[in-house]
Amino acid sequence: MTITNIVPELYHHCQFFTSKIDFDIYYPIATCVSLGIYYSSMLTNEDVRKIKGLLQPLEGKIDKLGEQITDLRLETKAIHKIIETQGAEFEKRIVNLEDQVGIN
Repeated sequence: MTITNIVPELYHHCQFFTSKIDFDIYYPIATCVSLGIYYSSMLTNEDVRKIKGLLQPLEGKIDKLGEQITDLRLETKAIHKIIETQGAEFEKRIVNLEDQVGIN
């Protein structure tokens, strides 16, 4: 049995992923881990080279996604702060207008 026969059999191990990004990144990793654990005695040197080939490009993708997540967190915090500030300003304006009109 080679990697080309094993990989389709491992598809069911990755059904817990919540998005295509999760699947694209972690399915090959899960496949490689599963191969390493369950089929290590069956792997040929060519299979090992294929596994290493799958993992190398994923390392860069994972790092890039980590950076993007950090950026999104910072942007989200900034947006929340802007909304909070604008909400407070609008509240002050409403109170000021109510005072001018005589509404309490």
